[in-house]
Amino acid sequence: MISSDVTGIIAEYNFFHNGHAKQLSIIKERYENTKVVAVMSGNFTQRGEAAFLNKWKRAELAVRAGVDLVIELPFVYATSSAEIFASGGVGILEGLGIVDRICFGSETARTRNLTEIAEVLCEDTRLDAYIKRNMDAGNSFAAARQAAVEEILGRETPELKNPNDILAIEYIKALMRRHGEMEIFPIARRTGDHLATASEIRNCVKNGTFDDDMTKLVPAKVIEHLKAFVSAEYSKRTGTCDMIKAMDDKLFLLARFKLITEGALSMRDIYEVSEGLENRLSDFLKKSIDMEEFVQGASSKRYTKARIRRALLFYIIGLRRDEIKKIIENDILYARPLAFNEDGAKLLKRIRKTGKIRVVGQKKCENEDEKLFPVTKYDILATELYELEPGRGLYKTMEYMQKPFVG
Repeated sequence: MISSDVTGIIAEYNFFHNGHAKQLSIIKERYENTKVVAVMSGNFTQRGEAAFLNKWKRAELAVRAGVDLVIELPFVYATSSAEIFASGGVGILEGLGIVDRICFGSETARTRNLTEIAEVLCEDTRLDAYIKRNMDAGNSFAAARQAAVEEILGRETPELKNPNDILAIEYIKALMRRHGEMEIFPIARRTGDHLATASEIRNCVKNGTFDDDMTKLVPAKVIEHLKAFVSAEYSKRTGTCDMIKAMDDKLFLLARFKLITEGALSMRDIYEVSEGLENRLSDFLKKSIDMEEFVQGASSKRYTKARIRRALLFYIIGLRRDEIKKIIENDILYARPLAFNEDGAKLLKRIRKTGKIRVVGQKKCENEDEKLFPVTKYDILATELYELEPGRGLYKTMEYMQKPFVG
């Protein structure tokens, strides 16, 4: 009989590396018989970048490495700000109806401090006025918010400068707003470790140095499968190992063409484009020679590189501010399995019986479901965009045809 204890993770697994394997190991050491459900980003990441491998292959690698069930985090959540990313991930884990706790990385891993900050950001009525006062004094929003929280708590809050802590706080906020019953289980994680590892893996892929370097970065359970995926996909699709550069080139040209045909005003209602940002995006699209130069030029202290990338991605795909607002207000969530093992299959049966959200398969991603379609249509478009390559037909693409991996 399968253990009833379940631990949830929200992740990108871009790629699945030894840091992720260590997290699973710590979870299993703390909760010996627990099963692990991961809510994982699809084909594009929270920074607005294309994933190194498609979502099905990344989910398969995660299951081969020890995750029991991988559920997709829909595009509109996976590519949004930390707050919406966390809201979507926590909402799905809570909606499954079987998850006992959420585990996440954190630079400090101090549950009490993280929870105190989350409570202030969620509930303190003085916060907005304090932030406004600090912004009027010339501070950026992030600095103004940190100063406001420190004034309310009467202590320094270095957590609000740490990327993993910031995301951890957003997870806790999302739980509070949903009145969720899941416990929180933070694990200490140093800033930049996962980014450095992902960068090293990409360099290994580009240089073809799997045997020499990759074994230090990727679990032995998945390395042979990763090598096979890279060999089959990257060279076939792009003629080069650097698929991300090829994807950036494609997105840059698509955005330029859309600007030529529709003009800068077409950006005005796009999600993440506000306060005249469309003019900045338009200017740098015209004068930049590639994506790297565009992002470097258009970004600033006010607009991060991730914000610029997300805005461009939403422009290409057509996601508007009013649409994302309705999606968040209506709390449109569902569970789409990408990969699972035998225990994961048993978890799915429990979810179908007791879950608060629907489990959907590939056929449910068509516009037959009016309630879910505002979200599923962007999963479809994101996959169409990701798979858009010479030599590939558009009829019945992977979004409709691909079945979950069963390990």
